[in-house]
Amino acid sequence: MVVTWTNLPPYVSDCYRWRWYYYYYYRYRSYCGSTRVQNMPVNNFQAVLMTDGQFAFVKFIYPDINWFYEDYTKAIFEKFVSSSIRYGMPVAGYSAGDGSDDRQNTYYNMQTTGKSVMADLDTVVGNTGEAGIWMFRLEENSGQGTAPLQCYQWAKKEYAHYSEKLSMVNLEPCPCSMNQAWRDLWFRFKLSIQDYTRDKICFRTAFRINNLRRRCCYSYWWQSYGSLLVGSPNGGHVVDDTRPNSEEYGYQKCCIESSNMCQLFYVLLPSSDCEGYNPPRWRTNRGDPHLVTLDGLNYTFNGLGEFTLLDVDSGEMQVQARTRKVSDTSKATVFSSVAIQLVNHSLTQVNLKNGTEEELEVFINCTMIDIGNFTNDTSTHSLLSDTVLLSRPENNSFQVTYENGITVSTKALKGALSISFAVPVTFENRTQGLMGVFNNDKSDDLTPSNGAPIPETSSEGDIYHQFGMTWMVTNETTIFCYQAGESYEIYNFPDFTPMFTDNITFANATLQAAAEALCGSDMSCLFDTAQTGDLSFGEATLSEKIASDRATSDLDNFPPKITGPRSHKVDRGVLTTITTNVSDANGDTITCQLETNGSTSANLSQASGDEYNVDILINSISEELNLKLIAQDTNDARSTYQPVIEYCPCENGGTCASLTASELEEASS
Repeated sequence: MVVTWTNLPPYVSDCYRWRWYYYYYYRYRSYCGSTRVQNMPVNNFQAVLMTDGQFAFVKFIYPDINWFYEDYTKAIFEKFVSSSIRYGMPVAGYSAGDGSDDRQNTYYNMQTTGKSVMADLDTVVGNTGEAGIWMFRLEENSGQGTAPLQCYQWAKKEYAHYSEKLSMVNLEPCPCSMNQAWRDLWFRFKLSIQDYTRDKICFRTAFRINNLRRRCCYSYWWQSYGSLLVGSPNGGHVVDDTRPNSEEYGYQKCCIESSNMCQLFYVLLPSSDCEGYNPPRWRTNRGDPHLVTLDGLNYTFNGLGEFTLLDVDSGEMQVQARTRKVSDTSKATVFSSVAIQLVNHSLTQVNLKNGTEEELEVFINCTMIDIGNFTNDTSTHSLLSDTVLLSRPENNSFQVTYENGITVSTKALKGALSISFAVPVTFENRTQGLMGVFNNDKSDDLTPSNGAPIPETSSEGDIYHQFGMTWMVTNETTIFCYQAGESYEIYNFPDFTPMFTDNITFANATLQAAAEALCGSDMSCLFDTAQTGDLSFGEATLSEKIASDRATSDLDNFPPKITGPRSHKVDRGVLTTITTNVSDANGDTITCQLETNGSTSANLSQASGDEYNVDILINSISEELNLKLIAQDTNDARSTYQPVIEYCPCENGGTCASLTASELEEASS
């Protein structure tokens, strides 16, 4: 860019203030008269701005400087013009205009500034080696370009790679709330500076597909806490495990160092909303085994032996559980071991260690492994394929997660195992066993291995004999490992008859009173306390039930859904309204609030039912209005809606053009 100044006279608009200066400098001349202005000497000079997007320079060209000398010598001029009153005097140099006067690249005064020797600018040799010509560099980058340019270059380089990989996969959508993300074991949180900040917390899919993972981020800001963040600058995005450094570089250049390039990053690595998300079914089987089918039917089964808990696709995946007596004389049983196997995969078995209440042993293909180094972070094992992940959330628990989405969790409490399942809805109509037929219909959950389902209202005795015992495995179908001295026969007792929950008998009235005070009407807690004579055992059963119910509630509860226009045009001084619809899939009561970054130009009102209106009236030319509508349900799940406000401050009949599609995309960031 070239800027040229021609016929530039001295500054003359404040003659009175500078009358002494003009008096001495021009020696009694009628400087402020119109005739003098027309006949005064003039200067001509030029500035040339140059950039290639990485480097920027300015060249000053002074070919013709005619004033600032007259008849007095430079020495006399300096006598009357002290350094303290040079405001308004001619200067040479440049300034970024941002107050940063401590670096040469943003602020520089040539040595002649404010002095009479500026008259020599056209004859003195500049730093270019030519008379009257100076050149200066205006930036400080390392030679790699500005952040926006580096962002663009990164996107251009990586576009083909990500486009090809994303076209080959279909990644799961994000959970709709942070609570769902915590409970859905397909998504895992790992503490890192990328995934845990002051503003957000992020989860990643446990398994990668074509080396890609889904990254989902949620707000940590108290008013929108737990709401899903979508898009720039804080939303989650696709992650490529083979390119962590490249993605970190791209985010740094596009979203942190640049002010308006972040959307380009998300074009390459898209953010996900939760459209189409279906939480898995979470079910926990606990205590003197109290089971919950995948469809949610509760029942108690006290068989003594090894049983098929879950059969997927007629044997493609088997989860079998082993029980033992609570005591030698007890008529109740508890889970003591679980074995899991997929066809053509290694067997994983988790046992409650003999003689302990809360210690576990883990076997892979009948070989015990050391679990001391496992943590809540998932990891593989050399005896397993990389389609199986192991983790140890607590010292007394262990999780096995499969690439098909199923997780089996075990926890040792009071000498019994609780066994929990997370099963994706993709397995509907593909399961059988003690966990029932997964089809959202409880009426066929009690289907035996050899016949038609029995009614869900059947007595506990009928459930035991006509349903549960039919799922006892045989010597040929068991998948359990037997150590030296063990066999199928020492674990399986088809003739065992337990006590049923409809015949609860306490050892004494004191225990019964304490149990009723602890358990209330919860039959599993009452039964387990009666059978074991141990109030703490009943308390552990109740605790596991409460934890399981909370996990199920968190997974099943969706935050409110807010729909409204993506953008809204506002003219100065004109009242306009954004109409939104706020609904809740669970039928919860919703409360809404409006955040306006301190502005009083917008107000929220409930029009009717699910309809909420945001009224906007802006009168200030310089108003910056950022709207965020936050909806919260009675279970503390939140969602946000943040439209782009197209503000037109035009006056006197002026109009503003609407944003183009690309401009709207950029503004959404």
